[in-house]
Amino acid sequence: MIETSNNVYAYKARAAVWVLLAMAFVVFLSSLYAREITLDDAYFAEQSYWYEAGGYVRTELFRSVLDWEDRSFVYHKLHVWQGAILIKLAGWNPYFFKSLPIVYLAIFVFLARLYLANFVTNDRGIFAFFLFLLFIHTFIAQYGFEFRPEIMIMTVGFASFLSIRYGLSHGSHTMIFLAGVMAGAAALFHLNGIAFVVAGAGLLLTRKAYREFIVFGFAASIAFAPYFLELFPPDHFSRFLYQLQNDPAVKNDGADVQRWVVKFLTGPKRFFSHAYEAAFALLFLFALIVHWKDIVRNAELRQVLIYLLFLELVLSVISPDAKTMYLVYHIPYVLVVISATLYASLQSDRVRNAFIAVVLLFVLTQLGHTYSIASKRNISQPDVHAAIVEKYRINSKHKILAPVVFIFNEIGNMEIEGIASAKMGIEAEKLPFTYENLMFYARANDKDYVILHEEMLLQISDRLPEAGMVQYQYELLGIENGLFVFRSLA
Repeated sequence: MIETSNNVYAYKARAAVWVLLAMAFVVFLSSLYAREITLDDAYFAEQSYWYEAGGYVRTELFRSVLDWEDRSFVYHKLHVWQGAILIKLAGWNPYFFKSLPIVYLAIFVFLARLYLANFVTNDRGIFAFFLFLLFIHTFIAQYGFEFRPEIMIMTVGFASFLSIRYGLSHGSHTMIFLAGVMAGAAALFHLNGIAFVVAGAGLLLTRKAYREFIVFGFAASIAFAPYFLELFPPDHFSRFLYQLQNDPAVKNDGADVQRWVVKFLTGPKRFFSHAYEAAFALLFLFALIVHWKDIVRNAELRQVLIYLLFLELVLSVISPDAKTMYLVYHIPYVLVVISATLYASLQSDRVRNAFIAVVLLFVLTQLGHTYSIASKRNISQPDVHAAIVEKYRINSKHKILAPVVFIFNEIGNMEIEGIASAKMGIEAEKLPFTYENLMFYARANDKDYVILHEEMLLQISDRLPEAGMVQYQYELLGIENGLFVFRSLA
């Protein structure tokens, strides 16, 4: 356990930290208002919709990709399954899906309190500082209100780590079994969640807890096994392999040893891709460098670092293109180390000002990115979509090409392919993604309507078309809240 300091800096810090926590919570909540509906919100929600409707995953949004319109075997299974349950229980609304990670965040806060109080320190000031860093972190603001699995994986992964710590400290194989289930669930949420299985196994092996290692591995295998349930027919498994190997998200990633080595060596660049990520890394490095001796002498913090090291080593190899979103998985362990050294940083005349400066840099960079996200207000809200469908008499007989978010709430009312799918199809033919080629794609695929966002049109065309204009066998019928509605003349 970390010793609690009682000097003047600790008292001042506790008072200041609660104020900072309140500020961070206000920042987080204010970032949620009218948040943009993203491609991922629509993509994963649509998968959940079809799973709830038919018992398997498909997509109309990405019809041109790997036969996904027929059936998709490579998807974030537990994430999509819980989305299907949400649809059954609550209905179809983009903000239902976007709100789901907040539930996991609440669970994570509870787990973090349990862990810190039982294994690090029961000082509430340190817990408040932990929460301040958590809620001011821009990735928590971003992925805490987006229908992606990162926050879910962070939570169940941390639950696995916490269960390992309880299991080892209390000699409980039941807790170790639970840790394995949680690690397997992380992998079931997303295949790169396997990193939590490896991290947990690695931590147990370093502790020479061999029986616990076997229990953990067995439980993780059971929890992950449902991933393969729909792959038993040979043709399903072959289609799964085909889709996995050619998935646009990983097809350029490679699976050869040389590529893995390159990924391992270049993986750390994700920590410095942007200013807000670099500031996060700098704050962590500050704590490590300044307090290294104290950290390595603390048995609990050593285990945190061992677990984090295994997590990063695996992610650097298996995650595609060193994507920065997976830094979300590291946040709990990094914040534990930073928070645990709070008082030591403030008490030292040598490092206090530098520590405050690094924290300030972290806060400013996080705020900048968070409010850049929050400033995006999606004009393509469901009521706008409904008005377009009614005004232009679009019905179930029509096939349309539209922004992916158009599925809210028009899914099932017509066949909707996303602009992102068309872009992938055009580029697969080695053609540039231009206005002309997009309309040719629509014509070749018998689209009755094309709906384009003004922002997209400005990216692919020299000038915006005017209402009534006919181009490439499509007439621009009108412009509704920044959405250009074209109808086929063929």
